[in-house]
Amino acid sequence: MAKKGGWGLGIAAALVAVGALAFFTMHRAPTPARPAKPSKAAPVPEARTATVALGSYGSVVHRNGQELALQIRPLAVVEGPRQAELPRLNGPQEQERIGNVFLRFPALADLASSQQLQQQLALEIETSLNAELQAEHSPWRIRQLHLRPSLGPVPAGD
Repeated sequence: MAKKGGWGLGIAAALVAVGALAFFTMHRAPTPARPAKPSKAAPVPEARTATVALGSYGSVVHRNGQELALQIRPLAVVEGPRQAELPRLNGPQEQERIGNVFLRFPALADLASSQQLQQQLALEIETSLNAELQAEHSPWRIRQLHLRPSLGPVPAGD
């Protein structure tokens, strides 16, 4: 009788041993990766930033029953390669782009008093000018645009 139970126990022990062997051979600890040889990276050209005045733009707006003159004098902070000439951002084509974005802006009357509206208009102008720079294959990009709006009385005409 003892022999009957021994065979079953022996087979079970053999199966456990085979299973353990298979488990440990299939789940080896990962071998540490060899450190990659440092590659020589291409030298990064030094970038520079500069501030470029973009002209002056104005419109008459109606606010609180008054006619007022709104004027912006945008400044662009541009970034590009140190050896490249500054981009031309105040030519007739750029002035037309800026003027069109400025005059199409729906909330001109509140522009001088709202930081959020200033940021929105600045982003629209920046996007338009960056698209132009990219189309011209310029290495320069506008990184920031400041509008500097002012609101005052409409100048008297001659």
